[in-house]
Amino acid sequence: MCNTIDFIHNYSGFHELKSSCHVRILNDEGKPLTVICSQLPSNTGTSVTNVAEHIASEICEKISKENKKLRQVIESYFKEYKSHEMIDHLINKLKESGNYSVFFLEILKQSLKFVSESNLAADRVKNLIWIEHYPPGVGFHPTEHEYAVVSFNKETWEPSWSNWVKEEAISEHTGYSVEEVTLAGVELN
Repeated sequence: MCNTIDFIHNYSGFHELKSSCHVRILNDEGKPLTVICSQLPSNTGTSVTNVAEHIASEICEKISKENKKLRQVIESYFKEYKSHEMIDHLINKLKESGNYSVFFLEILKQSLKFVSESNLAADRVKNLIWIEHYPPGVGFHPTEHEYAVVSFNKETWEPSWSNWVKEEAISEHTGYSVEEVTLAGVELN
């Protein structure tokens, strides 16, 4: 089963016009982090194409948020205590635990695991695949879904669109099934 998150994302369009889109995040281990940003038929604001870089940066920030919370706690701990105070704190915790070796190794294991997972999560966000989607009746073709792969300049977020592609090509490019990338069963209003 695919790790999937679906939600409506509200954003400010041109001239602060209230706008919204549907976002699907596909996040399976061994496959690239993929975001499908769909133009909603009910959106009377700015299109997802016209502000793709803003939506993408907001979504990336949302995806990174949980990772940052834990990182901020750890960073504040290191800022709050000086090195010798951290060592004293660790020594006191070791004394309290009664089993010093196991406690110390567990702390070391958790720290290394956090660093590894944090780096992996940051890399996944940095290398995500962004898909722009227009459902039937919203894009140029009234009876077809339209998809484009959008890449962003890593420094400026300037977008660059591929040619419109079919669902099968998106599935092949991302490794997710056609049903997962086509929002099967999701009502876009």
